[in-house]
Amino acid sequence: QVGQVIGYGLDENGDAVNVHIFVDAPHDNHVTEDARFWNASGVNLSLDAEGFSVQTGSMASILAGGVAFSPADELDIQAAEPNSIFNLHASQAQAMADPDGEPMLINFRFYHTVRGLKLGAPVDFRGLELGSVVDIDMEFDREQRKFYALVQARIYPLRFGPLYERLTEVDKDPHIARAHLLENMVARGLRGQMRSANLLTGQQYVALEFFNDAKDVAFNGTEYPVVLPTVTGDMDRLQQQLGSIVSKIDALPLDKLVQDVRDTLQSVTSLLTGVDGEVTPELASTLQAVRKTLTAVDRFVDEGTATAGGLDSTMRELTAAARALRTLADHLQAQPGSLIRGAPRDRLEVSP
Repeated sequence: QVGQVIGYGLDENGDAVNVHIFVDAPHDNHVTEDARFWNASGVNLSLDAEGFSVQTGSMASILAGGVAFSPADELDIQAAEPNSIFNLHASQAQAMADPDGEPMLINFRFYHTVRGLKLGAPVDFRGLELGSVVDIDMEFDREQRKFYALVQARIYPLRFGPLYERLTEVDKDPHIARAHLLENMVARGLRGQMRSANLLTGQQYVALEFFNDAKDVAFNGTEYPVVLPTVTGDMDRLQQQLGSIVSKIDALPLDKLVQDVRDTLQSVTSLLTGVDGEVTPELASTLQAVRKTLTAVDRFVDEGTATAGGLDSTMRELTAAARALRTLADHLQAQPGSLIRGAPRDRLEVSP
């Protein structure tokens, strides 16, 4: 504890509460010109699109309430003058955030359910939080004769960074710069879309994204608050596609198709029955003829085996006869007179 709250009360216009604090020396040197103050009373529990968060101060501030502060820039050591006026933020995160400049209001018209979209839900542009939802109302479109949710958000164009800064250099009037920025982005397909931020809690947020297939719309960036065009969410698109598929299925003449299938099956059954009655007898007679042919071939093969054995014996006899004739021819060629005189006697005599 470095000081205490010494008083509070409404301002002259009744639009704000003035809280008077006193910081004891030497801690008053830490109250610099860019110091940030926030409410540190009690325990801050929140469940939003970002999830569940808990913020607490010191034990004394939890029990009795309090105000915390911190220099925004550690390099800034210039102490603030006495009776300086600072803004008191609701949380440390809001207090320590970079200056956002002047906010602007934009409206979204969602023609589908906005269940899960709460006040304070982020307005996101490709991961960069530009602002938050501040109001949700139900309106009626007389032209389309349907209800829609009018979602109002507060965004900070300065969070676009150098792009917005360059536009303000060209257009000195910040309102004209904002109008040109949004008109160019909408012409390129910028649309608002509800998306799921937390599957467990069902929290939704508003995303600003470019869609190449977005239809051209009339957009006036100079009106206030500006109405940004929207597209249906991913889940709604899926439901529409499923509904379209179901409608096409319902439009099919299913009864006629089923009857046509039944008629076709009956025709096929009749055809198969006729084929079976006409072709089966012919197939049976053909098989009988084939069996007879195979039996005759088998018998011929058996008879051919016996004939082949007789032919083999005859061939051996003919070979022996040819060999004998060849021997006789060789003998007559060597001794032709033997055909008249006969074979000569052996010249060797047996000794007595």
